[in-house]
Amino acid sequence: MVDRPHAGHRPQPAAHRRLRARAPAGRADGGRHLRGRRPGSPLLDRGVRPFRQRHARPHRRGGPADRLTAGVVDPDVEETVDVARPWVVVVWNDPINLMSYVVYVFQKLFGYSREKATKLMLDVHHKGKAAVSSGNREQAETDVSRLHAHGLWATMERD
Repeated sequence: MVDRPHAGHRPQPAAHRRLRARAPAGRADGGRHLRGRRPGSPLLDRGVRPFRQRHARPHRRGGPADRLTAGVVDPDVEETVDVARPWVVVVWNDPINLMSYVVYVFQKLFGYSREKATKLMLDVHHKGKAAVSSGNREQAETDVSRLHAHGLWATMERD
């Protein structure tokens, strides 16, 4: 049986046939998928950036809209900062850590007695969460990061 082209088939140029003959196993594009990513490639030398760099999303803050409104103050809007309301650090129940370990972490990080640490741990276990400390925002952020470093699930919220 002779392999004949079907209707609508265009013959391929000789250069394309040679490229396909040298393609690595499983790749019909002859390695063109790597163009622009290898050092010394013609696209990279011309300054063409890879796809991820060309189509990167803008940052949430610092974009053009933020630069336009950076120094603008709206006189109708009053800023109110409630300094009296402290931030609360909440520890959430998780299926990973042992109860004894949670008691140990509360004692070590916050200096609680064994009884208070046990009570907080039982609140976390039965209610799903417990407030373990409160204070200003910086202290709450520090406490949350320390709890995360010890493997506990913690968040901070306004009281």
